[in-house]
Amino acid sequence: MKQAILITAYKDFKQLIYLVNLFDDAFNIYIHIDKKSKLDKKNLVVLQECPYVRYVGCFYKINWGGVNHLKAYLELCKLAFQDKDNQYFHLITGQDYPIKSIKYFNEFFKAQNNIKKDYLEYHKLPFDGVSGGGLDRLNYYHLNDFFNYQSIKGYKILMKIKYWQKKYNFKRSLKGFGFENFYLGSTYWSLSRKTLSYVIDYTLNKPNFFNKVKYSHCPEEIYFQTIILNSKYAKNVVNNNLRFIDWSNCGSSPAYLGINHLNDIINSDNLFARKIHSKSKHLINKIETNKLLTT
Repeated sequence: MKQAILITAYKDFKQLIYLVNLFDDAFNIYIHIDKKSKLDKKNLVVLQECPYVRYVGCFYKINWGGVNHLKAYLELCKLAFQDKDNQYFHLITGQDYPIKSIKYFNEFFKAQNNIKKDYLEYHKLPFDGVSGGGLDRLNYYHLNDFFNYQSIKGYKILMKIKYWQKKYNFKRSLKGFGFENFYLGSTYWSLSRKTLSYVIDYTLNKPNFFNKVKYSHCPEEIYFQTIILNSKYAKNVVNNNLRFIDWSNCGSSPAYLGINHLNDIINSDNLFARKIHSKSKHLINKIETNKLLTT
């Protein structure tokens, strides 16, 4: 059995190279780099030559909140699924970090025997924890792939588009999406082969849902959750994505982790922590020391 690490990245390629070299031959690694990123050829060659990296691609230009992020995830899923040795799939970013040892990863997933669990955070919509209960992400058209939400001009245009839709009560019917119940949660998950196979097959054979969410807000936070939680595989889902993330006082983006997070990280049952960058050398060294002590 092997585990697939699916990574999307757009900066801090020094840390990305360090990250992929943490894994051994029990893993296969698949990477998508944002097409608008400044990845020089030297770093690209280094990534491609890492022993367990099976794929590095730069096909999609990703705007925050747009569908191209979801497209990149689905592309990585399909590529990783082609290798029948891959039995578990972990979606992370280049600024995530494994906080458990390789031995722990292997034993944790091998111990699940016939009924393999899926680790996926989810909330049924409407959910009070997000703006508009989350359903406004689907009710209104969001054109983030056409306008950059993170630029002043793009943000103003997107806000005006949403304002006029609300003003004239122009809503899309949720019936057209093909589900009665919708779910939202963290983008990042760890899924078994059978469950991921179901999502890939659903995308291929019932494209209506994907075509609808193309114009929603952050569709990657709805797509996997909604398909899986409306399927027979819902019974295997643990509502925990096994990621240590600090959302306190950070708005829509999690905090960068520092040495002050160390005790919470190493005492957690999570597999990964985010976000960690190449400047966090002291924290990284402490995590690695803890791995050796607990192996």
